[in-house]
Amino acid sequence: GKPIASDEAITHSFHRKMSPGDPRRAFPTSIVESHADEPFLPHHMGAGDAHVLCDIESSLSLCVFELKA
Repeated sequence: GKPIASDEAITHSFHRKMSPGDPRRAFPTSIVESHADEPFLPHHMGAGDAHVLCDIESSLSLCVFELKA
């Protein structure tokens, strides 16, 4: 909803819960764009002017995993 600078990186940290031994270490992610003002941003891809800019495959294969007690 807020303007972003095209010459600055956007980063976002997240946590993904996985079961011990889960072999899925990669997952698809879509980068989506909408030109709507903040109050009118679409809530899903099928609404408004939202469209996919690109699709990426995120890989957790090199990450260190911790088991939480």
